Amino acid sequence: MLNIALIEDEPLAMTRLQDMLQQSGIPHRVMVCADSVSDALQKLQRVSSPDLVITDVQLGDGDCFELFRSWPPPCPVIFTTAYNEYALEAFQVNAADYLLKPVRQQALNAALEKVQQRMQPASAPVIDYVKLARAIMAEEQRYQRRYFIRFGDQIRSIDVSEIAYFYTLSKSVFLVTFSQRTYPLDKTMDVLETELDPGVFFRINRQFIVHVKSISKMLPASKSRIELELEPPYTQGEVVVSTDKSPQFKAWMGNT
Repeated sequence: MLNIALIEDEPLAMTRLQDMLQQSGIPHRVMVCADSVSDALQKLQRVSSPDLVITDVQLGDGDCFELFRSWPPPCPVIFTTAYNEYALEAFQVNAADYLLKPVRQQALNAALEKVQQRMQPASAPVIDYVKLARAIMAEEQRYQRRYFIRFGDQIRSIDVSEIAYFYTLSKSVFLVTFSQRTYPLDKTMDVLETELDPGVFFRINRQFIVHVKSISKMLPASKSRIELELEPPYTQGEVVVSTDKSPQFKAWMGNT
């Protein structure tokens, strides 16, 4: 039986991973569920070593390599990430498994089978986590990290992690932070779509690009659309995933 530690800061993704582990048919026990670096470190230090860690790369309070510096993994690690598949060839070179988000059942099953094979002492790989971290960080740098906003007589720097969503209104573009501040932005939605990490942001229609953590509720709407409730709330109308974007949105959210 595999004793597994799951580390994932998105509740929907965590639930889906647990369901998929059940569907894999591989005997296992989820011994740790954690949603941050600090939470994982605290829980892992209280239990015996797991046989496998499945972790998201980017967590709410840092990345998983911060955890590994304090708790060197004594077992195989499967990473989940939304980064481009071609950039992840470095994972294979360093003998680490990965699951590209949204995670697919077939991919998870294959990764679990590899882990079972690697549990044999003669075949256990040595993973170079330093090289792996560098590969991930190099890929991460492809995306915009912060935006500079002209705010009165000042210029303000807004980190992308602070942004809940972008929207257009009267031909102007605005960003809204999780702290409920709204700022005008001298960018087009088309440009923003190319600059933002697609694992975190999704353009649901011509008017909105949303951060996954800004979505507080999803409701069915007419014509196969999906109505969203955002946090902080958008008060100037409905926020709806367009019909043509709905299938991609569901896959992005990990519900397919």
